[in-house]
Amino acid sequence: MGLGLVYLNRGNFSKAREQFQTLLDIRYDDDQAILGRGITLAEEGLLEDPVARKSRLETALSDFESVLKRRPRVVVALYNRILTFDMLGRYKEALRGIDEYISRDGRSIWAEKLRSLRGSILDKE
Repeated sequence: MGLGLVYLNRGNFSKAREQFQTLLDIRYDDDQAILGRGITLAEEGLLEDPVARKSRLETALSDFESVLKRRPRVVVALYNRILTFDMLGRYKEALRGIDEYISRDGRSIWAEKLRSLRGSILDKE
């Protein structure tokens, strides 16, 4: 797990994904590894061509939703799901997620970032 986070923080996404996947091959339901893989996939998606990007982002979204299904109070998964909805152009879902997030954690720095994202999304519509 630790090595995956090191690779992720250094921007070496393929190695990070490999590390998280190795852990998941042993412990398939490790929420931290699933989150790490999802974040890594989302980051990789930003660097890909449009077709590969959509695929990576959809897979990342699946990871975040998997964690939220088992542990609905994990705000890190909720936050990353919102960002992924935005990157996929699924703005209505992102806006609903922002409202949900702010109702749970309205004072954090992440909540402030989501308020800013809400403004950006509303400007697009």
